[in-house]
Amino acid sequence: MSFYTIHQALDTHLKTVVGLPPLQEENVRIKIGSGSKPWCRSTMINNPTSISTVGPSGYSRLNGILQVDLYFPSDSKYALCYAMADKVIEKFQAGTQLGTIRIINSYPRAGFGGAPNYYTLPVIIEWENYEQRTL
Repeated sequence: MSFYTIHQALDTHLKTVVGLPPLQEENVRIKIGSGSKPWCRSTMINNPTSISTVGPSGYSRLNGILQVDLYFPSDSKYALCYAMADKVIEKFQAGTQLGTIRIINSYPRAGFGGAPNYYTLPVIIEWENYEQRTL
């Protein structure tokens, strides 16, 4: 399974979060406007692949982080942003299986003023995927 396929699977699951603001795809230009409407962006942060078992038909471990940045208008009460973060975290609970992808952990990071006129709250989703090597 490629990192691209994993990113697609995680984004597909992310889109099932009820009330999720529009999801901006990675590396696609966006016009954020005046900061009046919330939106979000997911970014895949991959770790190096590791060898879990030896031999030509052993298993490799792909793992990394899906960072979901939630953007809410400045001065709109950070509680709204944290409520959405809670929904994302609930959807990506530790142990959740998405096919062969397993969620290890999910949690919010400190919020900050990111894009102009927006409060940004990153949600970190740690994942792993084991796959058998073939020659």
